[in-house]
Amino acid sequence: MLRKWQQFFASYPLILTAVSWQLPYDLGEDQRHDLDFEEFYRRLAPTTATPILGLPGLSAPMGLAQSRPVGVHLIADRYREDVLLDAGAVLERASGRITPATPESGTG
Repeated sequence: MLRKWQQFFASYPLILTAVSWQLPYDLGEDQRHDLDFEEFYRRLAPTTATPILGLPGLSAPMGLAQSRPVGVHLIADRYREDVLLDAGAVLERASGRITPATPESGTG
């Protein structure tokens, strides 16, 4: 599988994907004692699957969707953190000011 990824990266230096396959949970929902952890990790597959193969990733906030913070996830070839950091800097400049979510208000 790693060989196929490396063949892909020979043509494309970077993958841009979602951080999660769904919108973030409502404030506090991900801290419930009865949380379905299998579903939780399925949602986050873009950020959890590729590091197993040694592929570096970087997540960047991009704004709000339905009043919830959303972002993108970048994946690069092994040992190419420089590509991630360069792309992250471009995203940071393009996205403008991001206000962090606050627990008190539940919004950004």
